[in-house]
Amino acid sequence: MSNRKNDIKNAIEKIFYSRKNRITHPRGKFDNGNRFYPAYKNEQLICCSCIREPSRGFPFSFLHHCRTKKHVAALINKLGPYSKVIMIELAIIRRHKTMKGN
Repeated sequence: MSNRKNDIKNAIEKIFYSRKNRITHPRGKFDNGNRFYPAYKNEQLICCSCIREPSRGFPFSFLHHCRTKKHVAALINKLGPYSKVIMIELAIIRRHKTMKGN
């Protein structure tokens, strides 16, 4: 496997784990009804199109989806493993690990 493929695979695993465990969070905003919407420029991808719109009954449908491995893989494939957005999220993960002493 090439270095780039390894970097992509490692980034997907690290970001998926950190989002799943609430270390990092998808970029987006909450409206007045406490419904989460992903940031249009970075987080809203093709894979998000099949997710139901947030409602009062299901305000976090996009938030839950943005924490899935499928979404994280699509995000990294779109932006690239060395993009500023991905590098910042990976830096947050590294900082969290050093603070916890892992």
